[in-house]
Amino acid sequence: MVGLFYAVMSLAALAAGVMYPQCLSDACLKLPGIFGRSWFLWGALFYAVSAVLYLNARRKRPVMAFLAGGAAFHVALMGYGYALHGSVCSLCWKFAALDIALPALYFYAPGLGPLAQKIKAPAWALPVIAAAFLAVNPAAVADGGPARKSNPPVAVAGILTENPETPATISVFTAQGQSAELDLKHKPVLFFAAWCPHCDEALRAVSALPEEKQPYLVATFIRKGDAEKIPAKLSQNGLAGQKYYLTDAPPELQMVPALMYQTGGNVELREGTEAIDEWINGGGDHNDN
Repeated sequence: MVGLFYAVMSLAALAAGVMYPQCLSDACLKLPGIFGRSWFLWGALFYAVSAVLYLNARRKRPVMAFLAGGAAFHVALMGYGYALHGSVCSLCWKFAALDIALPALYFYAPGLGPLAQKIKAPAWALPVIAAAFLAVNPAAVADGGPARKSNPPVAVAGILTENPETPATISVFTAQGQSAELDLKHKPVLFFAAWCPHCDEALRAVSALPEEKQPYLVATFIRKGDAEKIPAKLSQNGLAGQKYYLTDAPPELQMVPALMYQTGGNVELREGTEAIDEWINGGGDHNDN
C-alpha cells in the first residue's frame, strides 16, 4: 500500500509541475527549484524512485534512510521558505505530511500485498517518465509556445533615469490584439497569470481599491489557451469587465503576482502577494514626485 501511495504522489506531483510552473505561494520566491525545474518535478522523481525502492528492495534500512532523508529535506525546504516569506505552499505541506507518515508505515509494513505485487513491474516506468519531464521541462516549453511568441517584447524605458519627468513605458497588446503603451508614471502595472491561483489574492485586493488607484491589469507568462481564461479569472475576483492587457514578462520579473511602478526617476518592482499587500495598505501611492 505504501508503494501505491508513492506512485500516486509521483503522478500528482507531475500534474502539479505541468499545471503550475511556479510555486503556489511566495515561499518559493528565492527557491524556485533546481536547474530551472520546479520542485514539483523534482518531487515527482523522488516519489517515483521511492515507489520502486519500496516495491523491489529487499533491505529496509537503506530504503528507510532514503525515504526519511527526502522527508527531512522537504520539511527543511518548507521551513526555510517560511522563514523568508512567512508563507507555506498550500499543496507542498500536504505532500510533506505524507512524506513523514509513509516512512513510518513502511517501517512497520508486514510485506507486499497482492496489489503491490501487481504494480511492482509497471512502477519501473515512473522514474523514467519523471526524468523525461525533468529533461523536457514543460514549463519552459509552455512559455515558448505559440501563445507566448505572439506577444510583443516588453520595453521599459526610463529605468534609473535621473530625470523624474522621463516616463517609463511597457509595450503590451490589448485583448483585441492592438499594440499599446502603458505609462508607469500614470498608473502601476499588476502582472498576473491565468494559471496562477495565488494571483487571485492580489486581484481581489486590487478590486477593493478606488478605481482611480487601481493599476493596469497585465496578463503575462501566457500559455496556450490562457487568453480565453483571463476574463473569467478577473470576473471571479471582482474585476468583471475591467480592461486588461497581455505581454511577455520583463526580464526582471521572476514570479507573479507582481507590481511595477515608477517612483521619481526609478522603476520599482514588488513581487509576491505580501509585497503587493504592503503597497495597497500604504494607500497605493506609486509616484513620489
